[in-house]
Amino acid sequence: MITRVVHDGVEPSTTQSLALSTIGDVVIVSVDVTNITGTLDVSVEWSPDGTNWAAGGPDVITQFTATGVGNGRFDAKAPYHRLVYTIGTGPVTFKAVTAQTAR
Repeated sequence: MITRVVHDGVEPSTTQSLALSTIGDVVIVSVDVTNITGTLDVSVEWSPDGTNWAAGGPDVITQFTATGVGNGRFDAKAPYHRLVYTIGTGPVTFKAVTAQTAR
């Protein structure tokens, strides 16, 4: 299993893209929100080339309106994925971790 911390802090301004080893692997995402005063939407997008995103559509993890942990488990749809987050209002502090494993 490969694990990466893709965000750890307050109000990120960019998304992170990660290479997948094999289409069909399982991508696991865990988001831990420790401070929030508005909303935080989190999803995973897919890309065949690391440039053109949303191949296969986004997989939504959850919308946060309070502190807590949200998890998602998705079949890899393309060679690259990225975690996409939108902050409705802030501040928001959260940590996001992804892992991938063979099916």
